[in-house]
Amino acid sequence: MEETEPVPSGLRIRDREDGDLERCVRVLAAVYETGGYPTNWPADPARWLTPDGIACAWVASTATEPVAGHLILRRPDGDPA
Repeated sequence: MEETEPVPSGLRIRDREDGDLERCVRVLAAVYETGGYPTNWPADPARWLTPDGIACAWVASTATEPVAGHLILRRPDGDPA
């Protein structure tokens, strides 16, 4: 098994709330500027972060960053479950 770095102290994973979306867009912009993801900047980044079929959405936060990261899981197309 490959070693992984420990989770930083104070990191919290929680459900994404409606009020987090603006911060999620800022985090996405920072990732795009530094790492080139997504390859093509979306015309509506908030909509890009809220696609149809979301099963779950979370944010990572720290004591100093209310949203330090973001993750969504989507249902496969056509899967109602």
